[in-house]
Amino acid sequence: MFMECSSLENIVTGEQIETIGAFAYKDCVAFSKIDLKNSNVRKIGDSAFSGCKGLIMVDMGNQIETIGNYVFSGCSNLEEILLSETIKVIPKGAFEACLKLKKNYFDKWNTRS
Repeated sequence: MFMECSSLENIVTGEQIETIGAFAYKDCVAFSKIDLKNSNVRKIGDSAFSGCKGLIMVDMGNQIETIGNYVFSGCSNLEEILLSETIKVIPKGAFEACLKLKKNYFDKWNTRS
């Protein structure tokens, strides 16, 4: 969709959008914050935001049910993520190479390798 769009700084989802597809925003390096708490998004596909190196903070709200493999992998400046309480599993590589994450939000979720 917007993969490798280097000037894209934020996203706004309409009421009809329930899924962010695989690779949709991969390598969109200008993102600094993603705020989905007031959206109707329920699913985020594989690698949807991977490689968004400018990304610092993500707020998923409480409506997201599923996140894909490697969804935020390579977001090397990601410091904080507020996960939806409705997510049942943190999938493979979801936060791989997110070396600046400061807080551990994963205690209540199972991880699969």
